Amino acid sequence: MRKPGTTAPDGTALSNEVDGFLAFFDACLSRCLKTPYRYLEEGLGITSKLEGSEESRAVYTPAAVPSPLFFTILEELKYRASKEKDNWSSDVLAIFAFLRRFILSLLGKQPDLRYARHLARVLEGYAEVEGLNGVVFDAVQRELKILRRCLEFDYDSMEETPAVFNANVLKEFMNLSSTQSSSWQYQTAVFIDRLRLDMTVESEDVVMLMASTLASLPGSTEAIRELLLNISSPEILWALLGYEDEVGDVARKSVPFHYAFIQANMEVFKSNKNIRTLASIFHSEVERSAASAKRNANLISLRVQADISRQIPLSESSASYALRILNIALGELPRDVASPAVHQLFATEFVREICSLQGELYLSKAPIVTNKRGNYSNLAANVRGLLSESSTEDKDLVQSICAYWSSIISGAPAQTHYPRWAVSEGPFDAAVELALKWVVRRFAEDKTDKPALLKSLEILGGLLSHATEIKPYLAEPVLTAAVQHRLDRAEPMQFASQLARNVTLKPPNTNRLIQSIVQHPQFQLHVRQTTLPATREALVALLEALFKAHPNTTCQPNSVAAVVSLYTGTQSLADRRLLSVFQLFERHRRVSVSSLLSRWSAKAGSVSSSAFEAVTSLDSTKMERTFLNFPQSRSIAVDQVREYRDCDGESYDPVFAMLLLAACVNEGSIKSGISWVELFRTNVLSVVVAGMSSREGDMRRMATSVLGLVWRALQKVTFHERDQTIFVLNRLRYFIPPPDPAKPQAAPTRLPTCTSLLFAHTLHCIFYPATFFYPVAMRFLLQRPTFNPNDVPLIFEMLFKGSEDWKQHRTWMVAYLRDSMRGSRDWAVLRKRHAWDLLATIFQESPHDPALRLAILEVWSFIAAW
Repeated sequence: MRKPGTTAPDGTALSNEVDGFLAFFDACLSRCLKTPYRYLEEGLGITSKLEGSEESRAVYTPAAVPSPLFFTILEELKYRASKEKDNWSSDVLAIFAFLRRFILSLLGKQPDLRYARHLARVLEGYAEVEGLNGVVFDAVQRELKILRRCLEFDYDSMEETPAVFNANVLKEFMNLSSTQSSSWQYQTAVFIDRLRLDMTVESEDVVMLMASTLASLPGSTEAIRELLLNISSPEILWALLGYEDEVGDVARKSVPFHYAFIQANMEVFKSNKNIRTLASIFHSEVERSAASAKRNANLISLRVQADISRQIPLSESSASYALRILNIALGELPRDVASPAVHQLFATEFVREICSLQGELYLSKAPIVTNKRGNYSNLAANVRGLLSESSTEDKDLVQSICAYWSSIISGAPAQTHYPRWAVSEGPFDAAVELALKWVVRRFAEDKTDKPALLKSLEILGGLLSHATEIKPYLAEPVLTAAVQHRLDRAEPMQFASQLARNVTLKPPNTNRLIQSIVQHPQFQLHVRQTTLPATREALVALLEALFKAHPNTTCQPNSVAAVVSLYTGTQSLADRRLLSVFQLFERHRRVSVSSLLSRWSAKAGSVSSSAFEAVTSLDSTKMERTFLNFPQSRSIAVDQVREYRDCDGESYDPVFAMLLLAACVNEGSIKSGISWVELFRTNVLSVVVAGMSSREGDMRRMATSVLGLVWRALQKVTFHERDQTIFVLNRLRYFIPPPDPAKPQAAPTRLPTCTSLLFAHTLHCIFYPATFFYPVAMRFLLQRPTFNPNDVPLIFEMLFKGSEDWKQHRTWMVAYLRDSMRGSRDWAVLRKRHAWDLLATIFQESPHDPALRLAILEVWSFIAAW
């Protein structure tokens, strides 16, 4: 409402917009009533001009198209804009402003953004008038720029320069606000005119002063609503909504949800306070009208679609924040209001688009699914029917579903407890069923996997465990297609392993899948270790799941023999899974797997003729790394979950190494002394000795048994290093008490790591006598009739060596102390010898030896960790 004689900053006369717009609207209404079908057909005809296939445009039913009156207004606006070629009146600005707000309010009823974007382009075409200028024209361009940015949800592409703080403008508004004799409608019109017509006015200080003035007027809610709807800057809008005062309270009660949500960029979403504000606005609107829940949920869905179509990474998109808003807002609503919102949440694009990630998984094209409520042509309608049939816990259902999807998208654990809805309501069963039908088509028809498909498999894999029951007739084709066409791909194999763990197949079908894998030509690529580690690990996970599904049927000697060639003997996750399969075979077949493992070889693609050849194929360097970093928490039972931690693919599995050495000794294939030397040069005996410091009793018991086997076997052979080896074993034997007949299963006492490591190093040096530590270790053991296992050997001699090679001895001892620090008991032994103080002295005395100082710092870090 303007007073007569009002002018723009450039002198343009401004008429009363109310009178001008009402006259314009009355003319449009009269024209529409004369030929309504013409404009109705015009609105429906626009759908044929939209992008996409004819099937995708079919979603625009007459209910989704604006009324014929809207197209009458467009036609009249085109005439008005072309008629006033020289200078637009302020009435044209009012019409453009109305249409901008009307199109944005339509988004809650649109199936996607194509129609609204087409209307925005039509309006932009009306405003492309050459030679036209002036503040009214600039204001029209501002309205169109706001519309375009809101429909694209692209806040990074803003080109306008923010208004700079102007003290004179602020002073002018302070003087203006001090006189409040006029009505609130007039005061609001003055402020809105300045915002739209003067580009230097829109700054946070000026807008805040405007809002403070309007908040004190009688019609404050309507006045501030008008002000907010004309703010173009998301930062200023949300700064106003964030004020914790009366102005902020009125602003939050006044702003429509759709405009606040559209104007929220990613910086706004990252604030928990703003998320709560949006949820509160959503909640208050739904309390006034249940229909707004459907519109607002659809608007949120459209924004998620926009992020997906622009291929924004899911971690940077608005999807997770949108679901947090729904989780907070809908979870607090009463049952009769929440149910339509839940239906809309799943009846729109959420399940379809979130499963698809980048728009690849179009579940709406899935076959018709039938239930008690009739036929539904897509997943959304099917889920709607399922939820409509639910009779209890709608409120809990809303919170849990939103929390679940939020956890999937954000990667963070959901804060809501999952009740029985996941298994009682069945929305995930429908999603899994349709997803499996889509996946099998992709595996069978596509030769290459698009990045969107690979990301979708990751999402769907997490969904499988929440389905009530996965139908075998749907899972088997997926597994078969994955084995036949994707055996060399990590993501499909990982999805197949997750599917195999969550479905119950028939024993013959499971066994057939195993045979298809081991007989596949690409299986030999994994055997020859030419594939990526992640791919091999995913394949092994699938094999483990299949073997454990029906052990009595799957644990066949020929199947396990084929899998043995895939085993590399390391501590990697894949090898531990395979070792668990071997133990599963022994438990169910009640026969030892040693006969199969004796043909194993560490050399890819090779086969050993005996256990001795299998042991000697081991890499001595990798075996040395094994006893230096022995996994002291490792247990023989690899089925335990904790055993899959700290997997190291660069060192051998000590359980496998000990069992293979025991099989070699029991086999009796070592006939000559040179063969014993070749065996011990693999450092396998040092790994067994390191096992005496294991924290697990079963590991120490096995290490003791293997040492006993080797000691007895050495009594019957002759070679140059035999006596030295027996001497070291005898010194070690002194610390192993004889078994107690009353406790035959009792494990031997655990040795400190420094003791077992010294004997492991000594045995290594016996067969590598060129090592400088060989004479040091043997002299130390030969000069002492007894050995104190609770002491640090050679610490003073090695750290403070007076010979020319003192630096080599000191460096070795520092590394030895680092490897010996594996627990509180080891720290007690080191503290007894004041190891910390000795290292601190050396650290201070070696300012020009950075390598030594770094090694000492590593020792201290190991000590501090315990």
